[in-house]
Amino acid sequence: MPARTQADRRPDVRGRHRHHELLDLEQRRVRGVRERTEDHRRGHAPAHEGDPRPHPVGRVRQGIRAREPRRAAHAAVAPPADRRAPDREGRRAPARNDALDQEEPARRYLEELVNYPHPIIAREGWPYLGLAVAVSLAVNIFCGLWWALPLWVVSVFILQFFRDPPRTAPSDPQAVLSPADGRVVVVGKVRDPYLDREALKISVFMNVFNVHSNRSPVDGTVKQRWYHAGSFLNAAMDKASLENERNALWLQTPAGQDITCVQIAGLVARRILCYVDQGAVLHRGQRYGFIRFGSRVDLYLPPDAQPRAALGDTVYATESVLAWLPPTTSPTQK
Repeated sequence: MPARTQADRRPDVRGRHRHHELLDLEQRRVRGVRERTEDHRRGHAPAHEGDPRPHPVGRVRQGIRAREPRRAAHAAVAPPADRRAPDREGRRAPARNDALDQEEPARRYLEELVNYPHPIIAREGWPYLGLAVAVSLAVNIFCGLWWALPLWVVSVFILQFFRDPPRTAPSDPQAVLSPADGRVVVVGKVRDPYLDREALKISVFMNVFNVHSNRSPVDGTVKQRWYHAGSFLNAAMDKASLENERNALWLQTPAGQDITCVQIAGLVARRILCYVDQGAVLHRGQRYGFIRFGSRVDLYLPPDAQPRAALGDTVYATESVLAWLPPTTSPTQK
């Protein structure tokens, strides 16, 4: 009988190969844990000179020491007196449209928002528009579209009534701009009842389909403000200037010329809103008030002003020129 080989002498144990595989796997796991522990200890040990292996953690930044904050090399340099960035390292100068432009005056954007505090829809109409949309939506959900359709029409009307688009003012400083959208109903010489003087009067009537924001016709300072309670006649009538509820501003230009700007309530409009008072400085086209639901604005100009608008003309706030102020050489002291 032939001699048995070495493999034949092994005991015939079922699953012998699987048993050896499990042992090899366990040994490799133990060796891996030991190697990781040794590498971790070597990472915290000081580096030896002449060691060709790289640092186990990574390259150490130059200039970093234990218990010292990380700072750039130029951080210790004191900032200049104008508080600008110490060095832009050859980069381009900041553009005018940069988010943080060092040349931009402080709070400039906030001042622009104060002068124009609403996007397209006047802030005076937000409560009305919100209520109309909420009621229309509720009726639409619970009763159906046909029942809600008249309410949606009312919502659209309120939306167009309180619209307030931005306007661009002409550059001529002698131009008197229209303070409101509407139709010119008066152009002529009258007596200014507020400053007791002869004046050129130009009146703009606003119907319910016009923009009802009121804007300053000139650059000037509010010298005085008057409010008079009164009736609510049709604002297109001449006697509405003296009998209806009204709010008047006396504006004085930098050249010393006086202009009276009067907000007049109408038959439907029962609320005059004015956001400036004595001492306020207004710029051409700056929004200063609002009259709801149809009204009128009167301007009393110096008697030698040259009218440009005529009766029946359609004008737009800030964009349309109503008259030209006479040139002056020195301001008038009041």
